[in-house]
Amino acid sequence: MEKEENKKEEPIKYGILSNVLFMLKTSFRTYKSVPVLILLEALLYAGDNLISIFFAPAVLTLIQNNAAIKNLLMVIFGFAFSLMLLRGLLSYLQTNHLFGRIGVRSELIFMIGDKAMTTSYNNLDNKDFEAKKNKAMDVTDGNSEATEAVWTTLQELLQYLLCFIIYLIILASLNLNIILITLLTACVSFFITNSVSSWMYKKRDEENKHVNHLRYITQIGKNKNLAKDIRLFGMESWLKELYEKHLRLYSNFHLEGEKRYFFADLADLLLTFLRNGLIYFWLISLVLQKNISVPQFILYFAAAGTFTQWVSGILNKVSVLHKQSLDISRLREFFEFKEDYRFEKGEAIPLKNENVIELKNVSLLYSEGGTPVLDKFNLTLKPKEKLAIVGLNGAGKTSLVKLITGLYDPTEGEVLFNGRNIKDFNRDEYYKCFSAVFQEFSILPTSIAVNITQTREGINKERIEEVLKLSGLYDKVQSLPQKEETRLCKDVFFDAVELSGGETQKLLLARALYRDSPFLILDEPTAALDPIAEHELYTKYNDLSKDKTSIFISHRLASTRFCDRIIFIKDGKIIEEGTHDALLKKGREYAHLFEVQSKYYKEEQDKELHDDLKEDGGNL
Repeated sequence: MEKEENKKEEPIKYGILSNVLFMLKTSFRTYKSVPVLILLEALLYAGDNLISIFFAPAVLTLIQNNAAIKNLLMVIFGFAFSLMLLRGLLSYLQTNHLFGRIGVRSELIFMIGDKAMTTSYNNLDNKDFEAKKNKAMDVTDGNSEATEAVWTTLQELLQYLLCFIIYLIILASLNLNIILITLLTACVSFFITNSVSSWMYKKRDEENKHVNHLRYITQIGKNKNLAKDIRLFGMESWLKELYEKHLRLYSNFHLEGEKRYFFADLADLLLTFLRNGLIYFWLISLVLQKNISVPQFILYFAAAGTFTQWVSGILNKVSVLHKQSLDISRLREFFEFKEDYRFEKGEAIPLKNENVIELKNVSLLYSEGGTPVLDKFNLTLKPKEKLAIVGLNGAGKTSLVKLITGLYDPTEGEVLFNGRNIKDFNRDEYYKCFSAVFQEFSILPTSIAVNITQTREGINKERIEEVLKLSGLYDKVQSLPQKEETRLCKDVFFDAVELSGGETQKLLLARALYRDSPFLILDEPTAALDPIAEHELYTKYNDLSKDKTSIFISHRLASTRFCDRIIFIKDGKIIEEGTHDALLKKGREYAHLFEVQSKYYKEEQDKELHDDLKEDGGNL
């Protein structure tokens, strides 16, 4: 386990300086004010400390020299006004810098979403990609995460460095021994405390595991869908016991951390006592020997006391910056995750009036050493052909569609579009050749019009009206107060409408028709409908796509009887091919499955008819 953890933490691609430059470039591209405000705040903070440390010695010197009250008041007023002005400006900047810092993090969140939505589709099944994406999302999840907190770290590091230089100059004029004692004790104290912080940082995954367990159990207890099971099966005590068990583990983890912090704080206290004792003894001796004046004593006393703060602060912020840099490095690694498909460049798509897609000796493996989903598969899609791909669940139907549409590249073999390998094309341009409706479709929380067009730009309202009429959804949309501008998804908009299952299918049909691509693909979007409704919808798609090459996928054989050609897939291979009638005549697996399904659907219909008659009080 230890080796595995070390292996996961091993490859850090970017160093601190590189990651700081990355964040600066991001801010200059989005919110240029962020680094400028950091510099201004650091300068104001250093100025505040410089004035503060000289305030008391200056006043005391005037008093010792019997200065006039007027002069004394002018000096006090000058120092007080300067401090008030600096602190007022600092407070103003601190109030207004948050917007920019949040803005930079928001830009990174947008970049993560953009990468996830535009990455090569095969990356979505890549565990390494998923892990890097989750890590990237974690480090942009809140105000305390590295992508926003790094600005505070940089600002504090800069102001500590400025104060360190100022106090170093002050103390160097007295004695270098004070500086050496302060540096030595501060470094020892830092490394003791940092060892505990490093332990907590390395154990963050374990802490997250405990938190996730507790959160998961809490969510189960609150889940309305599980409320009946929890009550009927008496799961309350079991869930409570499970929660208490993981709460104990979480508490023990934190107790171990608190013990380490206690001993680290104790060591720091002893070192501080030793350091301050030596320095104060030295300064008092100098005063008694009249080697320094009382105002100088106050100056050096204050400088020595806070010099440690700057040394510890610098060391601490460098350590924090290192940890934040690790997170930013992981974020950048996600942005630079390898893309297998060609996007920015590529040859133009050779579209013709009649387009042909050919799969030559195609094999597809989802994992090395696994069983091929498709094996030495050959298929040619003829121009304007209506092709049905049928077979039982898990036969490889959807995988075949993903190869045809370029969502996947084959492990072996090639996919040709009008004789050219699709790997040569800009993949985004190739995607435009297809109108597809999948089993897992998306209804966006926006207007009906945008759900059809899938864009807010260049919307053709006449075309929307046309496809709404063709799909049979026009009357429904016209009955709504805002018509095609009516918003969907009540979970997001309180004034939204919810479409029925049948209306949703019509909306998907309108979307496919609006895209008007040369290839139409239906990958079982009607799986939730009954067989008759599915057949009717598939027939409607067929009637409205006469001039397109269409692919209809289903595990219900009756739904695709109208197709020009049917291929029956089993274990990643075509085992039967032909028209519906020809396949029935062969009397093989297709015919057998069709007979079984027909019998099942007939029994279901008879049962529904029987139930309806009973409800109506009729006789069979």
